[in-house]
Amino acid sequence: MFKGIIRSRSAVCTSATVQDVQLDAIRNGVHIRWKQVTGIDETSATTTCQVGFKRGTEFYPFRGGAIGAAHRSIRLWGDVHLPGEFVPCARFYGATLADTLLLTAAGEVESD
Repeated sequence: MFKGIIRSRSAVCTSATVQDVQLDAIRNGVHIRWKQVTGIDETSATTTCQVGFKRGTEFYPFRGGAIGAAHRSIRLWGDVHLPGEFVPCARFYGATLADTLLLTAAGEVESD
């Protein structure tokens, strides 16, 4: 049986080069079916974003592109089955300092 989860994290941009916004690990030993991972720069239109998953320091991007306008998103849709130590991550390139960067993710975690 699976239980639905929705998580988000926002951060203020502190690096105009590259900045990651990621969730905390759920816990080791669980199985998660991620349905959606979304990266949004709520302030700027010139940012490029990749969304995917991180395990430790390794980033595995699944989708990316130019955001094109403030509040627009880069979104990964579909079923991605991963262990709990892989966490959703949005990597922002070229965001303006003080931009508000947002990551949201939805999925299902295997219940005990």
